[in-house]
Amino acid sequence: MILTVDYHQTTYKRAPHRFEAGTPDISGPIGLHAAMDYLDAIGRENIWRHDQELAACAADQLSRLKDIRLFWTEDGSRPGW
Repeated sequence: MILTVDYHQTTYKRAPHRFEAGTPDISGPIGLHAAMDYLDAIGRENIWRHDQELAACAADQLSRLKDIRLFWTEDGSRPGW
């Protein structure tokens, strides 16, 4: 982006080379690592089990509503879950 810098003057590169993207995203990988550590501390199996309980609760509550039709696979499981 910059060719030279001295005490009195800065010389920039010609366009488009002077418009660099800047520093790389460092907060993204750090945040992703922290999120993965958090999920590992809870336990992936515990998360999966809780997800299944929430889905079953939602299906149960939705099935009680009038004019709502839920679609199930032949074995009784919810499609895509």
